Amino acid sequence: MEELKKVIFLDEEFREVDSIQEVQNYNAGIDTLYYESESEGGCAITGISRRYIVVPESYEYNEFIDEVEVVKFYENMFIDRLSRECSEMIEEGFEYNGEHFSYDMKDQSNFNEQLMLLTLDEDDEEVEWKTRDNGYKTFSRDEFIAICKQGKKRKTYLKKGLDIMRNNINQMTKVEDLFKVQDFKTELDKIKQ
Repeated sequence: MEELKKVIFLDEEFREVDSIQEVQNYNAGIDTLYYESESEGGCAITGISRRYIVVPESYEYNEFIDEVEVVKFYENMFIDRLSRECSEMIEEGFEYNGEHFSYDMKDQSNFNEQLMLLTLDEDDEEVEWKTRDNGYKTFSRDEFIAICKQGKKRKTYLKKGLDIMRNNINQMTKVEDLFKVQDFKTELDKIKQ
């Protein structure tokens, strides 16, 4: 059986102010906590304004929790959020010559499939493809390849931005710095500067 956990709520100096004992399962978020305990069953806490950490029930500490441990607890939550937002931006699609192209996982697969077909059939000079605003349009072979390159370029740009954000978060040692991390687009704009 997995060891029970304990949720410790902290003040600004990382001193325990409250706790929840005997937590069996939990799903921690930046400002939410879903947990199950023997005594309370399933519970949800939303809008959490103070910092907290989930540790094994046997975790030993004095009155204070080391700030670096709190940062380590939260950093994956921030990285996961930024990663989800990055994926959403990728899937929103991209622009090429005034046309918007969807780029969710299915679309990416379809782009790759069509590119492969173009390489197999050099006589194929046109590709019919759906744009977001103008429906299906016919593109020359070269245009379609350029469109695919633009989609890949945008995805690579966003993924590199996420990698920079991940590295920045992994280097943080202060909780206040971690909580200054904003949404993916805002953080990406900071990197561009």
